[in-house]
Amino acid sequence: MRKLFKIQGITTALVFSAIMFALVACEGSAGPAGPAGPAGAAGADGAAGVQGPAGPAGPAGPAGESDHHDEEEHEEHSDAVLSVSPAESGGTSSMYGAGFGPGETVSITAGGRIIGGATANDDGAFAADATVTLSDGMYTATAIGSDGSEAIAPLLIASK
Repeated sequence: MRKLFKIQGITTALVFSAIMFALVACEGSAGPAGPAGPAGAAGADGAAGVQGPAGPAGPAGPAGESDHHDEEEHEEHSDAVLSVSPAESGGTSSMYGAGFGPGETVSITAGGRIIGGATANDDGAFAADATVTLSDGMYTATAIGSDGSEAIAPLLIASK
């Protein structure tokens, strides 16, 4: 047992001495800085920041041109609508309109050409099929009534 205490005492003394030596050795002044290490890999992108305030409003654009006929006539049937089906060039497009005057003659144009026509029924509606000879593309079909009613719809002409 005495031998055990003797060994433990020596071990404790050695550990205490090593700690004291380390503390005394660390009290010196700092040495010069070492060379810089290699650059690390790029990190992940951070989250987007908060959107900034809106900028000032831009100037107003130029006034557009009017294709309307007499405004008083147009206001009578300003709720006219037009729907046209897509077609192949040389194919048939179905055209439907409503909101025109009873018995009003309606001409339908697209691409600068008249592509169809109809007469509105007693309820101001019409249906017509027209052969469309326009080349492939997107057009604005316009239905213009003899009393000034007007409606537009997109017209797609596409090949199979």
